[in-house]
Amino acid sequence: MKSFKTDIVMVALLAMAALGFMSCHSSSAKLVSITITPADQVSVHGAATGYQFTAIGTFSDGKVLNYTSEVTWSSSEPAVATVGTTAGVTGYVTVLSVGATTITAVEPYTHLSGSALLSIVTPSTLTITPENPVMTTGKSHQFTAIASYLTSSGTATQSLLSSAPSKTWSSSNPLVATVSNGLVTTLASSGTTTITVQDLDSPVFGTTMLLVTTGTLSFITVTPVSADISISSSPGLSRQLTATGTYDDATILDLTEHVNWYSAATGTVVVGNITGSKGLATAATLTSFGTATITATDPISSITGTASVTVTP
Repeated sequence: MKSFKTDIVMVALLAMAALGFMSCHSSSAKLVSITITPADQVSVHGAATGYQFTAIGTFSDGKVLNYTSEVTWSSSEPAVATVGTTAGVTGYVTVLSVGATTITAVEPYTHLSGSALLSIVTPSTLTITPENPVMTTGKSHQFTAIASYLTSSGTATQSLLSSAPSKTWSSSNPLVATVSNGLVTTLASSGTTTITVQDLDSPVFGTTMLLVTTGTLSFITVTPVSADISISSSPGLSRQLTATGTYDDATILDLTEHVNWYSAATGTVVVGNITGSKGLATAATLTSFGTATITATDPISSITGTASVTVTP
């Protein structure tokens, strides 16, 4: 049986704990608002399976406290997302489906509340990176799906989880390469295959063409090695660069559409990096003269090749 002295000690300890919490702000200060972050978030279904929300309490003296564990959480649409209410998971929102739900936090004593709208949308487009790569037989590489979606302020993009249950991956020629959750594995046969990612919540899908070769890339050559763009000549405002890959089995491939292009001086020269304009170097303005180093990088091996482009009057 506990002694009377033990009870007194326990009461004193509880009182000290309460005073410790209250010392974070003045005794006369009152809680005036609850704010939830992140506020009004939009996400593509499959980009993430959950989000940590935080409740911030603001007091009349201007100080703030983290109230995440002190409030009561709820989701207006639990079929879209649920929110944790127990120790260790308070404020953690688990996404279940496409839709919108209001996440609310209520302080149980003052009944002050804060809320945030979480919208889970389907993508308007899906793209796969790397774009149209070349891989050697018997290798594996993780591909990524990038979703674009429309918001009130324009178009936004998010990288999707390769294992997202709302996405499915496939290879048009599984004898050349297989794919599982975006992980592409090339087999013994060389050839081509189309890698596809499909959004299960909509008809949206994305594809990339994969070329499989038996050789291993040794180096990349960019031609012309040195090019001029003359501002005074309209036809000379752009120059097409070409990336050629040399492989250890003596294979030579045009990699212009298979590599990633980059300009080290975008204020002088910009270079195309989307299908149909890859490697097209263009003067950034009619008054910015100088030289830019242009790099072509193989997205699988990270092997690079470079050239210089000079803009002249």
